[in-house]
Amino acid sequence: MAALKQWIGRNSSTFSGLTIRIARFALENPTEVAIDNGAELATVVGVSRASISRFALALGFESHAQLRRFFQGEVMSRQKKDLS
Repeated sequence: MAALKQWIGRNSSTFSGLTIRIARFALENPTEVAIDNGAELATVVGVSRASISRFALALGFESHAQLRRFFQGEVMSRQKKDLS
């Protein structure tokens, strides 16, 4: 997740306002991104499903589903660390 935060920080000047909104939400709410499908996430963030898909593509993922799996792995990793 740290690498994702750094990448977003370095590239945020090229992002649209919607992309920045999604990025902030994702970094502040990784569990939501891990759990919600594209439509649910779009509703919570207040953007379109297409914006969620474009966000995933901008980060280098092939789809929202791949982005979601990434966040699921990150959330699970955090939980394991918390239990240790």
